[in-house]
Amino acid sequence: MPAWALTPRRAGFWAFALSAGLKRALAAVQWLWVASIVTAALALAWSWILKGRAWLEREQVWSALKWILAASLILNVVGVWWGLPGGSWAPDELTPTLVIGRRDAWFSHGWFDRCSAVPLLHAHARVQPSCCCWNGSGASISGR
Repeated sequence: MPAWALTPRRAGFWAFALSAGLKRALAAVQWLWVASIVTAALALAWSWILKGRAWLEREQVWSALKWILAASLILNVVGVWWGLPGGSWAPDELTPTLVIGRRDAWFSHGWFDRCSAVPLLHAHARVQPSCCCWNGSGASISGR
């Protein structure tokens, strides 16, 4: 039995039918509300968009800028979806713990990771000042 067919108390047929219909229509009404807000925002912004485009055409930069904006849009859409294997982002960021651990291994002796040594060295250069300040002695946490 579907969840929408369950009620906490006894209800008549028409009351139940109306309640079930309203529950099912809620998502559609929410999307219509979002669409009306977006439409109103675009209607308010449209005059400013047209003024900006006219100014760019007067400056003779619109022909180049429209291609740059189109390429940026394509790269952003591809970039957003490229990071979603299986519906979620892959957790492959460099955390301070990972960077400090690789530093303690002197970036050698068989260590391996998702990236080469250059990004880790760059991340270490950013993490090291905070390690010195955190320790308070001007030396790194590991004593090196």
